[in-house]
Amino acid sequence: MSDFNPRKILKRILAEPIRTAQRRADSLVLRGPVAVVAACHVVPDILKGLRQLGITPLAVVSSGQLKVKLAGLPRTTTLIVGDWAGRRSLMQLGFKQLVSQRTLYCRYPAVFLPWGSIERPEKLLSQKERITQAFSLFRDRASQRHFIAQLKFLLFRSADTVRAGQHQDPYFSAGLVELGPNTVYVDCGAFNGDTIYGFLLKSRGQFKKVVAFEPDAANFASMAELINSWESPKIRKIDLHRCAVGATNSKISFAAGRGPDSRAVAGGQTLVRSVSLDSAVLRFRPTLIKMDIEGKELEALRGGERVIRELRPNLAISVYHCPDDLWEIPLRLQAMNKKYKFQLRSYGRNGDELVLYAK
Repeated sequence: MSDFNPRKILKRILAEPIRTAQRRADSLVLRGPVAVVAACHVVPDILKGLRQLGITPLAVVSSGQLKVKLAGLPRTTTLIVGDWAGRRSLMQLGFKQLVSQRTLYCRYPAVFLPWGSIERPEKLLSQKERITQAFSLFRDRASQRHFIAQLKFLLFRSADTVRAGQHQDPYFSAGLVELGPNTVYVDCGAFNGDTIYGFLLKSRGQFKKVVAFEPDAANFASMAELINSWESPKIRKIDLHRCAVGATNSKISFAAGRGPDSRAVAGGQTLVRSVSLDSAVLRFRPTLIKMDIEGKELEALRGGERVIRELRPNLAISVYHCPDDLWEIPLRLQAMNKKYKFQLRSYGRNGDELVLYAK
C-alpha cells in the first residue's frame, strides 16, 4: 500500500517559517567568472539583469553543441542555467557550480522580478490558506501529486521536484475532456494551429464548430495557412480570429514576433485587439474551452464568467504561467460554478507544464 499522504505532505511544505524561506532565497552568492546557458528567448532578460548587477558573462550559449561552445571555459565558471533538467550534461563536462534561472531571479527580485512563474518563496507561503483551499478541490491521487510537485517546484526553484510529464496528449486526453459530434471547441492561444490539428485528430473530424483566437500576426498567418491547406469541407466550421482573449473588449499592449512566447505585456511594441469570451462565443454555446495564453488565463476567465456559469463547458487551462495560477485559477472557477470537478495533469520535458481540467 502506498504511504503517500497528500495532506500531511502539503502541511509540512507550508509549515516552513517565512524567515527560513527568506534566508534560503538569499543564500546565493555569485563568485568568480559566470556564463549563461539558456534558451534564446530568455537570454536577453538574463543578460539585462546581470548588467545591472555589474556582471559580464564569459560566454552565452543558447543552443546545442555544449561541449564545443563551452570548451574554453574554466571548469570553475558558474553556469546560470535556464533549463535545469539539462544540468547533468553540464556536470558531465566538469562544471560543478550551477545556478538555476529561478534561483538567480529569486535572489535578486528587484532586478529580475516579476517574471513568469518565478516568485520569492516567502510571498508564496503567505498565501498558504488559499493554497490549502485549492488543494482540497482535487480528489484523485494523480492530481494531488501534480499539485504538490508543482508547489515544491515554485517554492524550491528546482526541476528535481517535478517528475517528467507522463501525459503526451495535452488538452484532449481521454477521460479528462468529452469530445463528440456536437463539440464546440474554443481555442484561446491557438498559436500556429497545432492544437486545432490535435483536436481534429482526436475527434476524428467529428465536431460542430471550432473558434480560435491568436493575436500574434506571424502565428496567425501560419495557422491560417495550415488550416486553408486542408482539403476538407470541415474547414468551413473553423472560425479564426486575430485577437487576444481577456476580461473586456479592448486594445492591449503586446510583445509580438516571439513565436509561442508572444504575449500581452506592459510596454509591448504593438497594440492588439482583445475580446471577452462572453461577447465573442456565448452565442455558439461552447462545450470545450482550452487556454494557453501566457499568464492571462485569469483575466480571460473573468471575461467568460457568463459562459462558465450558464453553460459549464469542459475546460483545459494552463496553470503554470504565473506564480499563483496553481491555486487562484481553480478557486476562481469553483466560485463561478460549484458543479465543476477538477483534475491536474503535467506535460513537457520537465513536467512543469501543468494543465487544469474542469468538467
